[in-house]
Amino acid sequence: MSAANPVQADPAKCTAKVRCDGGRITTESCTTKRPLIDDGGSSDGERDYYICPDCRKNITVDYREN
Repeated sequence: MSAANPVQADPAKCTAKVRCDGGRITTESCTTKRPLIDDGGSSDGERDYYICPDCRKNITVDYREN
């Protein structure tokens, strides 16, 4: 573990959250509750990709399912 990120959560148990609050997307990591790392989106605009800074899990939000 590095000193920069002393918390290393288990990606299999990640509880990171992505939600829409009044038209604005907010994100929250699984352990430290920091914002997720924005890793871009799909070229068709139907998906956004995030990385949890606590456990490094890749998270995909598919707007076609919501």
